[in-house]
Amino acid sequence: MAKSLSKVDEEEHPRKKRKRKVKKKSVLGEILIVFAGFPILIAWISLRTFFVGVI
Repeated sequence: MAKSLSKVDEEEHPRKKRKRKVKKKSVLGEILIVFAGFPILIAWISLRTFFVGVI
């Protein structure tokens, strides 16, 4: 029992480290999405205002 519990503890620590790395990657991904989405949003607003001005 003691050996199996120690193995579980050893396995949990790398999982925690992996979760932290995934969180960092997801934060970087969200930042990239924001920077990619912001120019698209500006372009969409400018097109909307342009077409409203034409019509």
